Order: sequence, then C-alpha cells, then structure tokens
Amino acid sequence: MAVFQRLRLALARWLWPRLGELESMAQRLADSERRLRNIADNVPVLIGYIDTGMRFQFCNETFRLWANLAPEQLLGRRILDMNDAHSKGRFAMLKPYLERALAGERVELEIAPTPGGHQRWLQATFVPERDAAGAVIGFYLLASDVTALKSVEQRLSDMARYDALTGLPNRYQFNEKLHEALRRSNRSRNPMALAFLDIDRFKIINDTLGHGCGDEVLKEFARRLRRSVREIDTVARLAGDEFVIVLEDLSGQDALAQIGEKILEAMIPPFVLSGGPLDVRTSIGLAYVDEPDVLATDLLECADAALYQAKREGRATCRCKHYQGALTTPAG
Repeated sequence: MAVFQRLRLALARWLWPRLGELESMAQRLADSERRLRNIADNVPVLIGYIDTGMRFQFCNETFRLWANLAPEQLLGRRILDMNDAHSKGRFAMLKPYLERALAGERVELEIAPTPGGHQRWLQATFVPERDAAGAVIGFYLLASDVTALKSVEQRLSDMARYDALTGLPNRYQFNEKLHEALRRSNRSRNPMALAFLDIDRFKIINDTLGHGCGDEVLKEFARRLRRSVREIDTVARLAGDEFVIVLEDLSGQDALAQIGEKILEAMIPPFVLSGGPLDVRTSIGLAYVDEPDVLATDLLECADAALYQAKREGRATCRCKHYQGALTTPAG
C-alpha cells in the first residue's frame, strides 16, 4: 500500500506541471482562435468553409453584412438548398463551380448582382483543402466586393460606346449594331434599312451662332430623332452633324418612306435654344435592303448616296434607294 501511495504521489508530481502546461496550451489555442475569429469577422471579405457535402462549416460576419445571411443559421446547411427569400436562389448557379472545387481545382469566378437580391459584384475564389493523403476534404470560399471596380469599368465602356454630347451610340457601337441587324435580317429574311442624316447648313449655324449653339442643336436633333423611331431602332451619331438609324423588321418600302416623312415633320417646329428659337432642317438618305449577305459598308455607301441625292435635290427632303447588290436604284 505504501508503495502504491508513493507511486501515486510521484505520478501526481510528474503530471502536475504538465497539466499546467496543457491548460496553458489550451488557453493559448483559445486566444488564437478568438483572434482569428475577430480578424475574419472584421475583414471586408466573405470567408467560409464548405465540406464535401457542400455544407457550411464556417462563415464570417461579412455574410450578414453583405448578403443578409446570419452565419449561425448557415452552419450545417447545404449551399445548394439555400433558395429562401434572402438568398433568392443565387447559390444555384454556383453548382458547377462548387463541383470543380471539390474535385480539387482552384476556382475563380465573378458573381453578379441579382434582381431583388444582393446588389454587389463579388470576385470569388474557391480554394480546396486536402488531408494528409491528398484527398479533398472541403474548400475555402473567399469573396471580395468589386462593385466599385465594375462601376468604373461600366463608365469606361459607356465612354467608349456612347457619344458624350448626345448620349447616343457612337460610331463604334453603331458598327456593332449594324452588323447584328444584318445578321438578324439574313436569318429572318425580314427587310431592313439604314438611314443616313445630317443637319442642313449646320456649318453656318456654328459659324454665325457659335459652337455652343451648335451643340444645343445637336442635342435637340438627337432627341427628336429618338422620338421619331421605334424602340427596336438604333439611332447613332457618327461624327459632327452626321447621324444614322438602323431600322429593322420593316413591312416594305412604303413603311420606310413613312419613317422618313415622320422625321422630316419632327424637325419642323423651331428648336428652342438659349439664344432663341431656330429653324433647323435635315436631309435624309435611306437604303432599303431585302436580300441576304449584304455587307455593312455597302449598305452605308448606299445610304450615303441617297443622302447626297437629297442634298442635290434641294435639302430638307428624303430620298430612298433600294439596295440591289453592287447596283442601287431609287425607290420611286
């Protein structure tokens, strides 16, 4: 008995300092976890961990701030099942990316804002985690807010594609729209047309009234053009006082002629400018096409020829040409 007591006492003496070390280690580990949690909850990044069952095992507080999703309610839930009123089904589109991450691939993607849902652009990265044997046991979800960057990109894109003065598509976007319209017309066999317009005696307006007045004329001219055509039609400013309109799904040349007359009538009321009212007129060249495989440059050349004819025959008028391959003839 005495031997057993001595052995127990010796064991206690040996364990006591080590128990203190274990308690100290546990405290340091808890402190480290608390610090890491504080960092994770306060960085402007979505941080999560998802296991092989596609269930959340960790979420930081940014989920609550950015996505209105409480981290404590996310834990244990499958990401693909989150189609409630808050998530708006936004996670369903992630399925192929989640599967790639669980297959061991580092995945990067952009998550766009959703109507009625979150309003942030997110740049997301899925980073697989492997065990000692190399098997994937889950992945980390990291997502940063790139909304401001996307806004700048959109503004730069608009500057490259829209005319700063009138807000209309510029030559670059017009070229895109015309090629798209020609492809649609080629598939559907529906006639289309291109209108080429300029402002009669615009140089005299600039020279006598100044470029400020000229800019006012251009802006009002653009507004009246937009009001004169349909939503599906594309009104663009090429340069100076030159404008074009892509007209799709026309019922025939008579309908095209009516559009030309409507534009001419829209310009009859005086333009109300800062310096007073001003009479402004336009000449219009229309190129009508009802055949396939038309080149955009040829159609533009046809409309330009019709515009030149309108100018030559007195201005403030409209002339139409029927595009027929290399030859163009007046519509009537």
